[in-house]
Amino acid sequence: MNNELTRNSHPAILVLFFLAVFLQMSNVFFFHDDFGYLTLSYAHIEIPGASGTSYGLWELLQFLYQHYMTWGGRVLYFFFEIVLGFKNVWVLRIVQSLIVTLIAALMIRDNENNKYSAIVFVMAYFSLSLTVVSDGLYWYTASAVYLFPLLPFFTGCILFYRLCFKGDVGKGERQIMYVALFLATFSQEQISCATVFFVTACLFLTKFSNDASYGTKNEYITAAAVTYVGFLLLISAPGNWNRAALDDMAFAERVVLHASQLVHHQYLHDGKIYQTILIVINALMG
Repeated sequence: MNNELTRNSHPAILVLFFLAVFLQMSNVFFFHDDFGYLTLSYAHIEIPGASGTSYGLWELLQFLYQHYMTWGGRVLYFFFEIVLGFKNVWVLRIVQSLIVTLIAALMIRDNENNKYSAIVFVMAYFSLSLTVVSDGLYWYTASAVYLFPLLPFFTGCILFYRLCFKGDVGKGERQIMYVALFLATFSQEQISCATVFFVTACLFLTKFSNDASYGTKNEYITAAAVTYVGFLLLISAPGNWNRAALDDMAFAERVVLHASQLVHHQYLHDGKIYQTILIVINALMG
């Protein structure tokens, strides 16, 4: 199993990929919201005893509680960002590079065409538009919320799928799956909803598929519990509703605006290279 994993993970490609990503991240600095979170002053929150980046765990927990109550429920990954970055930007640079590389490893693992998967992932990553990476990878606060949760999202979903439909999940992998599902749902709204949908759909299919339901009832209950608890913790934050009350734009109007921006940047503006590569890849697969 270990030999197979090593062979399928293409360590040489992943090491080179990590070095290339790290070279990118070594040129990314703090800006915008990063300073507010790293100094525990974002959203006009004032924490007694916190000055600049001189504070302890208690002050950090106070800040996250105030954030949860007044601004939003995405506190878990802000905790990760602050702990990693409040003393030195290089820690965040290394961790972010590792997360991107581990996501790549997940995408190419256990794939019989994995050497092509590695090439596809690398090509797709480096063809991402500047608009996308500048609003995500090159902005640590956004990256902590939108990129970091992708690792537990993919990990939890892949393991839960294997549990339901293949039954080849070991005891250690089950524990990782439970933690990953919680980390995915207690992150940010899009990834949380996607995780809930995936887990719910798998549980539904296990009731009707003859080739499913390899897991036990207790495993399904535990997986569902950690998934829904994480989702509820995120969605029920009082700060979500306080912040929403400050936005006078109608929900439908906001959806249309953001959808049009997404289409523009992903398909029409500087996303042409990325979309061209996807079209070519899908044509070759077809």
